[in-house]
Amino acid sequence: MTILDRRAPTYPELNTAWSSTPMAMLRSENGAWTLYRPVGDDGWQGVASGTDPLALLDGARD
Repeated sequence: MTILDRRAPTYPELNTAWSSTPMAMLRSENGAWTLYRPVGDDGWQGVASGTDPLALLDGARD
């Protein structure tokens, strides 16, 4: 699951698209979750693992 920051266009009258910026990704394997953060242009770096994905996201705010 990828979590995005979605923003409306600055000038909607120009019919521009909303922007999307990846903020975090959660992956589940064998009952464990891993939280990833974007790195560089197309990379992801694992930053935390655990059994509760909401706790991982809550801890990422610190």
